[in-house]
Amino acid sequence: MVEIRHTHEFKLWLVHQRGKRARGLVLAHVDRLQLALSSDVHQVKPELFEMRIEQGLGYRLYFVYLDPTTIVLLSAGDTRTQERDIQLASKLAINI
Repeated sequence: MVEIRHTHEFKLWLVHQRGKRARGLVLAHVDRLQLALSSDVHQVKPELFEMRIEQGLGYRLYFVYLDPTTIVLLSAGDTRTQERDIQLASKLAINI
């Protein structure tokens, strides 16, 4: 099992999601990531990964691997804010 850690920015994003369905959808994908059952994960920068959730607004979760068994969820967003979210995640990754 993979340990999942969250940044403050990720937690804030999740809290501000409207509706239980959106939060539940994201948390279900985080659970899959923890069980190493993730699908639709792509490397967007040398050490930055994106998990796509093709439901709702097209959510994107950005994370780094600290080691093979630890992931830090940096930030998230949807397809509308994708470029800005990647920039934020890159900045946060530097401080990890």
